[in-house]
Amino acid sequence: MRDQAGKINDYLNFALEKKEGKKKHYFIRRLYRLFKNLTSVLFEKTISRALTYRIDDIETIERIAELQMKEANYSMPYIEIDELFKSRESFIEGRFSEDVDLAIYKEKEEENNE
Repeated sequence: MRDQAGKINDYLNFALEKKEGKKKHYFIRRLYRLFKNLTSVLFEKTISRALTYRIDDIETIERIAELQMKEANYSMPYIEIDELFKSRESFIEGRFSEDVDLAIYKEKEEENNE
């Protein structure tokens, strides 16, 4: 993440100086997950705003990212699904698996109604 942009490096230096131990590792993992889930431009804008206002709470950073998406009318990219997966051997084998026995739930429902 540090190599992505100078602002991100500055933010990490700011945010991690106060955290120690498990909190530090938890923060890094959550921030990295956010980094992977957002586009690089959106992540950089989010971190830039967090650095400007000196925010080091991960939940607040996630809300900033949501706000950035709403303000920019961000739309999720369309993902194309390869329809040929239905002709794969593993799909064909798995589609004829045994049906799940849901009778136990019907019995519990009848017991609750009595």
